[in-house]
Amino acid sequence: MIIIGKITGCFGVKGYLKVHPVTHSVERFNSCTTLYVGQPDAEPVAAEVEDVIHRPPHVLIRLAGYPDRTAAEKLVGTFLFVKDADALPPPGGSWFVHDIIGCDVRTAGGEIVGVVTDVYRMPAQDVWEFRTSRGTVLFPAVKEFITDVDISRKLIIISPPAGLLSEDM
Repeated sequence: MIIIGKITGCFGVKGYLKVHPVTHSVERFNSCTTLYVGQPDAEPVAAEVEDVIHRPPHVLIRLAGYPDRTAAEKLVGTFLFVKDADALPPPGGSWFVHDIIGCDVRTAGGEIVGVVTDVYRMPAQDVWEFRTSRGTVLFPAVKEFITDVDISRKLIIISPPAGLLSEDM
């Protein structure tokens, strides 16, 4: 399952959920007939989508079985998922966070850097966290520093700026 949004609150009295999208295409909510609700560490529950309203920066969604605000409030803090098969491919030069985490990282010269342990979504660009033999490195995920990403081999090749991976971390 892929997370496409987090339920952050309710809107009005008719059971609408305020959703913070975590997908590159908020329009994708328009075509969803079924979403799955839950937490990342538990099995999500299927829910039929009754209505979708775009109110940037959020999306308002009403799900079957949650006819009013009182019922909908039980879902605040949970996530909305789609099945992997229903995931939209990320735009060129982008990858799913779950595909990046766990990738081995090497420099263009072949030096082993470490493993991606987390991805932080920042306003300017994502930042990848690497676990290395010398500690943790936060790496700006910008095309100038990324030579290749091979998800099938779980391998990322980087060309880090001078000093970023120095011994004096």
